[in-house]
Amino acid sequence: MGNTSWRARRGLLRAIAKLNSRSERNITLTFKLDSSELSAHGGAISGEIALSRLLLSASHARLANQPPRNGAKIQLRWLAAKVEWMSRAILIGRCEKPAISLGDEFSREKNEAGEYIRACVRLNVKGSWEDLQVVITRGTVDDIQKIVNKLKTFFEEQLKSSKMVWGIQQKNTGSASQPKDEIAPSVINGKEVKVLDSVTEIQFKEKILPIPQHGETVVGGFVGLEAARVSLACMHGEMNAHSWALFHMRHPGIVFTPEAKFSYIDRDEDVIGLYD
Repeated sequence: MGNTSWRARRGLLRAIAKLNSRSERNITLTFKLDSSELSAHGGAISGEIALSRLLLSASHARLANQPPRNGAKIQLRWLAAKVEWMSRAILIGRCEKPAISLGDEFSREKNEAGEYIRACVRLNVKGSWEDLQVVITRGTVDDIQKIVNKLKTFFEEQLKSSKMVWGIQQKNTGSASQPKDEIAPSVINGKEVKVLDSVTEIQFKEKILPIPQHGETVVGGFVGLEAARVSLACMHGEMNAHSWALFHMRHPGIVFTPEAKFSYIDRDEDVIGLYD
């Protein structure tokens, strides 16, 4: 990466924790940074990344007999970047007032007999920006893939060297040959297994979410992106090309609301199925 330098100005870190004897807690963590610049020159990967007015915040609240509330937020005044590969500019971009927020949501429903019939956990993600301007070349996608592969190799080598210096022995990952309990592919497979395992751990160990005996557990979320303006310039060749294509949009937006339901699908309530 050549000569790399990083500058940061006027940082502030603040943490507030409120605890009581009933195991209730309210924790807030905030980090502010007035400006920061990262630049690299003279290597295969070079360029500059600069930002202004960075704000990172995270919160965790838990009341007695209530599910927790977790949230995080990132926002900036502006973010600018110029990426070069082999001394060729492949990406130039600037984003005004980008922001993203995350939060979880736990809910439960009971019937008239007081039994839980529905348990729901959701992850809500909202992103926005005021103005996004990007300039790319014909080889931007391929060059970025090369950069990612090179950075991955670099950090893996650094991690391996650090382990050798500190005498850390890598564990033998021979557990792959050991037999594992498999779930029938027709019932549930792929990434849903990890999601179900995480939700089951929350229900059994953490006791945050109830387990409906004759109902369903719902896992879902909300992903929303909205912006004021988006501009994309596609150069026909390199950055100094004499022809290009320009795309511009005002007030674009996109929303995803995925949801999956886990419930017993057999009469004996032994097999869990997935309903999209």
